Amino acid sequence: MELLLEAGAEAVELFGDSKLVINQLTDEYKCESESLFPYWMECRELMTQFRYINFNWVPRSQNVEANNLAQMASGYIDIPDGKFCDDMGIKLIRSSPYYAQANGQAEASNQSLIKIIKRKIEENPRVWHETLSEALWVYRMSCHGAIKTSPYQLVYGQEAVLPWEITAGSRRVTFQNDLTPEEYATLMSDTIEDATELRLWSLEKIKENKARVARAYNKKVRPKEFQVGDLVWEAVLPLGTRDKAYGKWSPNWHGPYKVIQVLKGNAYMLEQLDGVKFPVAVNGQHLKKYFPSTWEDRQ
Repeated sequence: MELLLEAGAEAVELFGDSKLVINQLTDEYKCESESLFPYWMECRELMTQFRYINFNWVPRSQNVEANNLAQMASGYIDIPDGKFCDDMGIKLIRSSPYYAQANGQAEASNQSLIKIIKRKIEENPRVWHETLSEALWVYRMSCHGAIKTSPYQLVYGQEAVLPWEITAGSRRVTFQNDLTPEEYATLMSDTIEDATELRLWSLEKIKENKARVARAYNKKVRPKEFQVGDLVWEAVLPLGTRDKAYGKWSPNWHGPYKVIQVLKGNAYMLEQLDGVKFPVAVNGQHLKKYFPSTWEDRQ
């Protein structure tokens, strides 16, 4: 209903497969559940903003496709491959990262959030959306290893006042209550100036952490260099591309090709064995040395 109001709808008809919810919204049933009552109240408030609204109950047996889409959108069930996606117009896109040294770094920032949420919803897994704000609060107040401080302090220039400090009356809370408005404004301006230095210091820590990760990765990387005349394999791009005829048995490399020119930046110009040249250069990270097979050696 919120989306309909944002779209400017005034007269709507809503369909649902839960007869209990539909009858509660139409006042045929009374909502006595403590967990559902807040949602019922919110729906009733939204209903008053429409000029006309009507609810229709659809048996769940006649609402399979819509129910499956809602379940997939919420993450309760996985999106299936094959005919279902084609019938519903769903296009599945899978991608593989080109740079292995970045693997996991995008998800690493979410791991701590996931751990916090798991701890809070262990007893009541159905109310994860209610504990998400608390998990975000804990995440923002905690000191992070990469920046050596908390995100809250980077934004506001000072540490957050925790609930126990208000209850117990910590020293800084007591000190703050004794300040005059002029003294408080002076201290806040000084804090804002110090925040700039803190942000620059945290930026340097992030750079140091990235350099440390790069060094650890580069220790395992073997540089690849090719010379003019070398035969090489080229990776099938985008990485992970499959041929429909072969499926999971699709080749990951094609060739061999001959190196005809070495360019700057680890780039190479290639040509096919019959002399057809590639129109663009290929990065060396997508090439590997070609070694003839035993069968080819015998020939």
